[in-house]
Amino acid sequence: MLFRSRLASVMGQESLFIYIAHLVIVYGSVVNQGLAQSVGPTLNIANSAGVFLAILAGIMVVTMFWHKLKTDYSSVASIALGGSALLFLFEFVRRPW
Repeated sequence: MLFRSRLASVMGQESLFIYIAHLVIVYGSVVNQGLAQSVGPTLNIANSAGVFLAILAGIMVVTMFWHKLKTDYSSVASIALGGSALLFLFEFVRRPW
């Protein structure tokens, strides 16, 4: 019971992170191709549910890791965030649109 309330609390605190992560996974970005491009509307209900559960579990694990990193190692989290932003901007400028 304690784990579920802690998980819900962290998920609530990191809701913007979760929102952005799901957009990058599902729709892609300048650094990756999303599931919408690679899988598209080809899955049946059971496969879609499986993909949903896999994405949900993955995002929960990554969110818990990110929250732990932010709270215990804030300088490392800041460097990771800055590096991710620089990578995104570099790839955005580099690609011919």
